[in-house]
Amino acid sequence: MTKLGKILVFVNFVLSLCFLGIAAGVASNHIDWPGTAKAGGAGEIKAGIASKTDEIKKFQEACSAAYTRFNAALADLVKVEQERPAKRKWYADQLSILATGKDAAQKPIQGATVSNLKYVNGQLQVDPKTGLPALVEPIQGLKPIPEMMDDLKAVQADVQKVMKDVAKHIQEEERLTKEINGDPKAKTKGLRDLLAEEVAVEKNLQGELEYLRPLRYNRQVEAALLLKRQLSLKARLDELKNLGVAARF
Repeated sequence: MTKLGKILVFVNFVLSLCFLGIAAGVASNHIDWPGTAKAGGAGEIKAGIASKTDEIKKFQEACSAAYTRFNAALADLVKVEQERPAKRKWYADQLSILATGKDAAQKPIQGATVSNLKYVNGQLQVDPKTGLPALVEPIQGLKPIPEMMDDLKAVQADVQKVMKDVAKHIQEEERLTKEINGDPKAKTKGLRDLLAEEVAVEKNLQGELEYLRPLRYNRQVEAALLLKRQLSLKARLDELKNLGVAARF
């Protein structure tokens, strides 16, 4: 047997196995298309054409219900489509006012303010007349973004000015602190050190005064005694002079 013959025999064998598997599958999954299958006491099970007929009937019922809902919603759809351009313009105007302070046609809005959406219990409220979201004026009117940016720049400028003033005050406080406490780096004394030295000097002077007070009193007593002694000696001298003058006569 040639090599080609061996290959053909092998291919024939493989094809036989494939067809055998297909035949087994068809035999085990046989569908009785024109009739019904017996369920062995559990009633009849619809199969084949009857089963597909029931499926088609269900699809027809679903399609009919869908058409009914579509026809019911068609009027609302047409109404919404008619209102959509006006609502889109309203939303575009609101967004444009927020972004630029002008409407969608770039027409300036005098005193334009941004309103808040109205919520009740977390639910957005809709105006029943227009079908648009209900708006409420905020406690403090919100301005368009450009005006808010201008206000922000003004506030930032004020903040920078205040920061510069604060920096100046801090420098002044540092200077006064060094003036009061001294500067260790410059080795200068502050007012507190000078005051402490003055207090120490005053305390030393008080101590010296207390030390000299008894000596002063003693010197005052001695001076009084010496003055009294001087007066006594002067009186005695005068007495002796008078006696000498009397003796001469």
